[in-house]
Amino acid sequence: MVVLQEPFEFLVNECIKRGRVKSEGSWDVYGSALYDFLAFCHANELDWRDNSDRDNTILSVYRDWSVKDCGLATSTVNARLRIVIKFYKFALRKGWVNSLPYQIEEVKVPTSKGFLAHTDTSGGWKTTPDVLLSTQKTRIHVLTHGQVKELLSSIKNTEHKLITRLALATGLRKQELLTFPTKYIVNPAGLSGSRFHVRINLKPEDMILKGSKPRGIDVPISLMEDLWRYIQLERGARASLSGEFQSILFLNSEGLPWSSNGRGLNKIYNDLGLSFHVRPHILRHTYATHSLYLLRKLNCKFDPLMYIRDRMGHASLSTTEKYLHVLDILESNVMDSYQSELDEMCQGIAQ
Repeated sequence: MVVLQEPFEFLVNECIKRGRVKSEGSWDVYGSALYDFLAFCHANELDWRDNSDRDNTILSVYRDWSVKDCGLATSTVNARLRIVIKFYKFALRKGWVNSLPYQIEEVKVPTSKGFLAHTDTSGGWKTTPDVLLSTQKTRIHVLTHGQVKELLSSIKNTEHKLITRLALATGLRKQELLTFPTKYIVNPAGLSGSRFHVRINLKPEDMILKGSKPRGIDVPISLMEDLWRYIQLERGARASLSGEFQSILFLNSEGLPWSSNGRGLNKIYNDLGLSFHVRPHILRHTYATHSLYLLRKLNCKFDPLMYIRDRMGHASLSTTEKYLHVLDILESNVMDSYQSELDEMCQGIAQ
């Protein structure tokens, strides 16, 4: 239980002073990655400052141990290594080490053929630390129209079904779903304007948003009606169980907010016994892919890709572009239909 000054100073600089790592969940990831590496060094009596062995660097030894002895996934090992590499770069600038425990090499990468292909000046090559493992491109999982119908028909609990519908209709992240405030739900009967959807402006002071960045989402009128009915008829009984005022919309069986970092939703979907995997991030991918497909079919006055980027809260358009690749590989009959309310919502947006 002794504080190590160098990694502590790095974490303060990276997570607080620089302000680039705004999510407290990411702070935990940074701290855990450094703790795992330094614990490995301590257990094997290795000094993290010693970079004298250039043929068998401390990072390569740590990497191989993580894969062979711990059985960690390639993506997990690389994610931890990238944080440790940042730490070593910081240590070099501070003069704590004289060299870095890795070399930089050039690797061939696939060139973009999508919307942003004209902005790629890499020539198909990029530089990367040589200790990182080679990875395969992660496949995005998207539910088909039939799977969406099967999923929704399998869920009997009203609250669980509303959470799922909200995810499918807006692309909210898990933490955003489970911290969504009651104040955002309004009586559709008193609204004027679009008959297809309700624009809700999400604010970081009201809920957890990645990077604490506000953004807008469009909720279908039919879903807003059901959420309003849920508040009026069912939520009150659940909220009274805790004996405390709860500002969050969805509550657990004890009348308390769900743990936004827990696996409660995953368990709910696992318990359904479906033949396909369902996770909150898969629902998010499903929203983005199907919405992009529908908006591209319509005569929109705006760029559908930009619209999806803003609704999803992506920092970069290149992140949203990955859904274009999904459209290229999915069969057209998979994409031709989705929830009718989502289809109507997209038509309303395009008008």
